[in-house]
This record gives sequence, C-alpha cells and structure tokens, in this order.
Amino acid sequence: MDLPAGGYLPNGIHAVEAMLAAASIGAIWSSTSVDFGVNGVLDRFSQIQPKLIFSVAAVVYNGKTHDHMEKLISVAKGLPDLKKVVVIPYARSKQETDLSKIPNSVFLDDFLASGRGEGDQFPQLEFEQLPFSHPLFIMYSSGTTGAPKCMVHSAGGTLIQHLKEHILHGNMTSSDVIIYYTTKSQIRVWPAVGVMRLGVRADAAGAESRAAPESCKEDCRGGDEARRKTR
Repeated sequence: MDLPAGGYLPNGIHAVEAMLAAASIGAIWSSTSVDFGVNGVLDRFSQIQPKLIFSVAAVVYNGKTHDHMEKLISVAKGLPDLKKVVVIPYARSKQETDLSKIPNSVFLDDFLASGRGEGDQFPQLEFEQLPFSHPLFIMYSSGTTGAPKCMVHSAGGTLIQHLKEHILHGNMTSSDVIIYYTTKSQIRVWPAVGVMRLGVRADAAGAESRAAPESCKEDCRGGDEARRKTR
C-alpha cells in the first residue's frame, strides 16, 4: 500500500502511534500542525489527497482548551478523495463532540474496533516488507516563497539518517531522553520517533501546546537520574 494518510494532530503519543501504524502497512505518512488554519492545511494536503486523516476534537494551548472541530470540518470538505476521518477525543470527551458534520468520520476507539476479527481479537501485527526506497514521509517546505512544496523521504534513507544523527552526532544511548520542542508540521519532529530505535525515551513536547518549560526540564532531569543509576 502506498496511499497517503494524514495527521492533523498535536505533537503527542497519538501522532506517533498513527505514524508507526501507517508505516507498518506501507502507507505514506504526512502531517500538519493543529495551529495551522484551514488554508495552510489544504495548501499541503490538497497536493497529496490523503485517503485517511487522524485529528482531534480540541486542542490545548497555554492551559486553555480550544475547539478544533470547525477547522476539521472545513479541511474535510476541501479534500474530495478523503475516505475516513478518525477523531481522537483529545482534550474533549466523545460525549462533548459532534461528528455529524464530517462525512465518514469515526472516533478512534470505534475505528480500532472495526479491525477486530474472530473472537473479537485484533489480528496479528504484520509489517509489510517493502523496498529500501519506498516512501515513508511527505514533508513540506515553509511556503514563504510560494505554495508549500512536497518533500518525499524514503524509509531506508530516513532510517540511515536518523541513526547517523543520533549515534554519530548525538552519541545517544538507551539511558538518554530526547525532547524536540516542535510541532507536527516541522521536519524535526520525526527524528524523535527514529531515536526510539536505540531505546532512547522520546518526550513529545508540543510547541503548539506551549508546554511549560519546567515540565520539559523535569523530563530531562529524569533522564539524568536514569544515567546516574546505570553508571
């Protein structure tokens, strides 16, 4: 499978899970940040026409919850090839979220339940075996000099680049913690996934949520403590 899947998501565990799930079946993953407006998202996603989008019902910025559904409704209307919209009740419960204005939309737990087989069991996870050059990500240029341009990253190239950065440049080991304070629209966010290949703990600190600097420092101190215990 090489159909594109999109994430209109905050920087967090749901985005990482969706990206890894897409990669496991050979789908191409692309993402934009929740702080983008409708036009900013469509400038990017309209070029790749994703068949599936993961998004959230609400977002948190600077300690306040903000509705995300109105933007998501408009984005879905602007993508005619979209087959499914999976809404994660992040920062807002299912009971508080109305999906009726988004065709073919479903909550995350219902989407996952649709994959169950006999005996209400999930099928065994199988990773699609694909060529080294198979596309993994589609990222975008900034759009400051015209429409954002698609940049395709292969699975094999991404793996080698991440290992080079983290092992040779960063000297990272399984006792380390890494934080990329960024959003899902920035290319720096995905090395935080690749670093888990080394057993490094990745902290998804979303710049779009304006996470408190003290909480990031506390996570780093936790990594320092882990290193001390292994010496």
